[in-house]
Amino acid sequence: MSSTNWKNSVNRPVPTTAIRLSDYLSLSIDSNLSPIDKFYERRTQIITFADYQILQDNKFLGPLLLVGLISATENFFRSIYARCIKLCSICKECSASETLWLGSAIWHADGELARGITEHLSLAEKTKIKSISKKLLNFEIRQGSQTDSALDEYEKICQLRHAVVHSSDNLPGKNAVKLSVALTSSRHHVSISEVQLQEAAQVCSSLVASFNSELFEEFVDRWHEKWVPAKETSYFTEIWEIFHSASDANTGGITNSISKTVCKNRILRDYSP
Repeated sequence: MSSTNWKNSVNRPVPTTAIRLSDYLSLSIDSNLSPIDKFYERRTQIITFADYQILQDNKFLGPLLLVGLISATENFFRSIYARCIKLCSICKECSASETLWLGSAIWHADGELARGITEHLSLAEKTKIKSISKKLLNFEIRQGSQTDSALDEYEKICQLRHAVVHSSDNLPGKNAVKLSVALTSSRHHVSISEVQLQEAAQVCSSLVASFNSELFEEFVDRWHEKWVPAKETSYFTEIWEIFHSASDANTGGITNSISKTVCKNRILRDYSP
């Protein structure tokens, strides 16, 4: 008869734990914030922890906050894609043949189906964001544009994020090669202090703001070419609500801060023959 004394010899016995899922979830009322302002809101919450001493005393925290920044950026793209599809006939036509998973269709049966189109996609790569923007919105991120340049930096921190999520902060070889990290005999791991967290937040903010601004210009062209004068005011109001940042306006961050009505009238004047 074989002995079983060795079976619990490598670690302590741990009882099975079952979670009560309701304790992990809470309900929230969706705000009327624009996608960019929702991003700003979450970014501000994360940056609250960008304190030298906090991150020095809790070295695990910086990498996790980096993951939160990228998650907020991905959510911005999912939100703005969905709202543009809901509004724009060109986007509707482009996205009409896209596959929607059954779970997404069931979950978003309240009219937010467009949100489900990107739920199974990762938006943590430059090529993916460019291809999805073209496929769903017929919007091409131009080579050399601010958004294109911002995507280069965003992809770098996304490679670091992969190490945090999947390798407990250890940089995998695939990601190291993509980042052109020099080969050494020692293992690299992701280390995020106050400076790096602030820098990563700026990278994400630059990408979100540039994409938001460039896509707004595209929608102004579409509005003028296809929708004016039919429902002129109501359509422009919807465009404004998608792209306008009340946060930037309130903090003086918008260089040319004007009202919706003034903006609309200036566009009509600029586009007039």
